[in-house]
Amino acid sequence: MTSLKTLVFPVLCIGMIVGLPQGGSAADGRGAAPAGEMVRVFASCVGRLSAEMQHQWLVSDPRADQTEAERAAMIDLLEAAMPEEAGRDVLQERTAARQAHSALLSQALFHSDRRLAEWSRRRAASEIDYCRGLALF
Repeated sequence: MTSLKTLVFPVLCIGMIVGLPQGGSAADGRGAAPAGEMVRVFASCVGRLSAEMQHQWLVSDPRADQTEAERAAMIDLLEAAMPEEAGRDVLQERTAARQAHSALLSQALFHSDRRLAEWSRRRAASEIDYCRGLALF
C-alpha cells in the first residue's frame, strides 16, 4: 500500500491541475481543491466507471475488460486518498454517480428522441473521458 500512496500523490497533483479549480486561495473557493473534494471526484469516477462497465457487459462491448481494469485502478486511488471516516459519504457519492451515469447510458441507448439520445451518449463519454484523464489511463 505504501508504494501505491507514493504513486497516488503525483496523480492527485495532476488531477488538481487538470480537472479542479486553480488560482487564488482555498478559502475564497478558487484555490486548489481540498483533499475531500478529490476524494469526492474519485468516488464519482468509480461510480461512473462501474455503470460504464455494467453497460458494456450488457451490450457485449469488448472494451468491458479495459473499463474493469480502469475501475480497479480508480478504486485504488480512492482508497489511498480516502480518510477512514469518509466511508459512508464515499459510498453515497459512488452510488449517486453510478445511477446518474446509468441513466445517461440508458437514455443514449433507448430514447426515441435522437437528439437527446446523442446528447446523452456524448455526455456519458465526456464524463468517462474526464475520469480517465484524472488517472492517466
